[in-house]
Amino acid sequence: MPLNATTTDGLLADARWQLDHLGTDWATRPAEETYQVWAKDRRELIKRVGNIPTSHRENERLRELEGRYAGERIFVIGNGPSLNRTDLSLLKNEFTFAVNRFYLMYDKIDWRPTFFTCNDWEVAADNLAEIVDQVDSADSTIFWPTRFRGALPASDRVYHYNTRNAESKTDAFALDITGGTVMGGTVLAPVLQLVQYMGFSPIYLIGTDVNYSVDTTVKQSGRLLENGVRQFLVSTEDDDNHFDPRYFGEGRRWHNPDPAAMRRGFAACGQAIEDAGGVLRNATVGGELEEVPRVDYNSLFLRISGALVSIVMPAYNAGPYIEETIRSVQGQTHQNWELIVVDDGSTDETAEKVEAVAQHDPRVKLLRQANAGKSAARNTGLDLASGEFITFLDADDSFLVRKLTIQVAMLERSPDVGVVVGGHVRTDESGRVVRARTRPDGAQIDLNDYLGGCPFLLKAALFRASTLATVRFDVQRKWAEDWEFLLRFAAEVEAPVVQHSEIVSRYRMTPQAVAKVNREFAEAHISVVDDGLHRVLDEQRWRKSYPRARREVGIRLAGRLAACGHTADAGAVLEQTEALGLAGEFDYRPALSRSVEFWNGQLAVAKTDKECKALVDEVMEWQPEIAL
Repeated sequence: MPLNATTTDGLLADARWQLDHLGTDWATRPAEETYQVWAKDRRELIKRVGNIPTSHRENERLRELEGRYAGERIFVIGNGPSLNRTDLSLLKNEFTFAVNRFYLMYDKIDWRPTFFTCNDWEVAADNLAEIVDQVDSADSTIFWPTRFRGALPASDRVYHYNTRNAESKTDAFALDITGGTVMGGTVLAPVLQLVQYMGFSPIYLIGTDVNYSVDTTVKQSGRLLENGVRQFLVSTEDDDNHFDPRYFGEGRRWHNPDPAAMRRGFAACGQAIEDAGGVLRNATVGGELEEVPRVDYNSLFLRISGALVSIVMPAYNAGPYIEETIRSVQGQTHQNWELIVVDDGSTDETAEKVEAVAQHDPRVKLLRQANAGKSAARNTGLDLASGEFITFLDADDSFLVRKLTIQVAMLERSPDVGVVVGGHVRTDESGRVVRARTRPDGAQIDLNDYLGGCPFLLKAALFRASTLATVRFDVQRKWAEDWEFLLRFAAEVEAPVVQHSEIVSRYRMTPQAVAKVNREFAEAHISVVDDGLHRVLDEQRWRKSYPRARREVGIRLAGRLAACGHTADAGAVLEQTEALGLAGEFDYRPALSRSVEFWNGQLAVAKTDKECKALVDEVMEWQPEIAL
């Protein structure tokens, strides 16, 4: 968000306020004093200068989270009484976002929310000491409103965000939270904007009962609202509107709840999320929120199978990433697995890091071999795999938490299916999502899909072990070994390969992913078409399929080389492709432009459109008449 007069005034006013209260530990102050300062003094500050924006540094931290959890689902937790009728144990390995006094539930559950916020004036002021104590011990990531800045101890786990009023009738939901989340009838409206920004989908609501009632014993003050109740409330008895009678129990301050406004707010959030390509569903047990499509809560949790899954992981100098990769396996909702890590002669600390994990988790098995390449390492792992199902994972990538649960269930439901393939996301080195790939549910991948390139990532698939009994990777191949392996698999194994839409894995684009792209890399992929197709197709089908497959691969590899800056090699590959005379009067420029644009995104090279066009111009110099 650019700094203008309004935002600068807000930041300066807040800085002055913070200096006036420098050194105050609000969590240790009496609740009444905290309430007077926050709920009154800082409210007056905001009335005077407007909402307090996030600073440039705070926005930089928020941007690190943009799209980071693409493909993951999350449960956003309201605090209605229906939580007492909800099996919260099912959320132990799920992403969750809790608000306000959800910590009153902690003595009943053995997990803690992934994310937490408190954006209610009364709740924050009256319960700050509890909040600081509970969130600090829970190891949750905290989103803390700028209007409460300074109340929590500084921590890498705390992200500040702004909650602002809508600026127009159409301003109900912020897709870019660095300019502030929009308040909208419910404390969960900013939360839904936060999780949408982080890429979560689908988003499930639980505990959103939306059926508040204000007992006649509740003390009222402030202006009278349209529902006939005043703005500020103080309870004199136990609270029936939340999962715990202490929530807004005797002596607790709260706002006048407006269920009609809440329903409008949820409906607006749902529409905005849908318009942005996401999914919001209401999984609350009961309640009165019908504006968000319902889904049965218990149906969201697949039966956990007892089947053993073997995960084969080749590893070479993966020290910076391998611990995170292993954690993604250990965090699976399906826990019956063995992880076979084959260290392929690493010269860094890869093996030592795996050994340290294996000492505490016998499911993690480390094997060391002299450097022989990724294909040989995978073959070693396959020979030792004992699971009913097998999947692969590179040492710098990761699984989403339900990868094994989803795919094991699919194979168990369909014994005739040999492989299931889900979607994946590509991230840059830091974990920021740059591309997402989903797949059509139920569609099959047949031999034709393998001819022009690798049809799916190994890490996004789960194989029935019986289908891999005889197929192995070509140890002579340094590059394109996965494509060549899958091409032979498709030709030799009569087992349907079925797709599904859930995203199940992450593919990290490290600097090595760009550095490996050279002429040798391109020629290795081209050789799969030139040599591999002959081995799996009869002569008639080869003659029909080869020209198009060869041309597509040539353009794809030229685009990849160009995106990585190797324009001379890209031109040579295109010139070689054109010299084969496979396409007649084919115009290579638009196809190359699309390929460069695609790989610029896939590899997270981050060149501008102008730079990509310049690359295409440079590559096309090999044939001036086409360049014209």
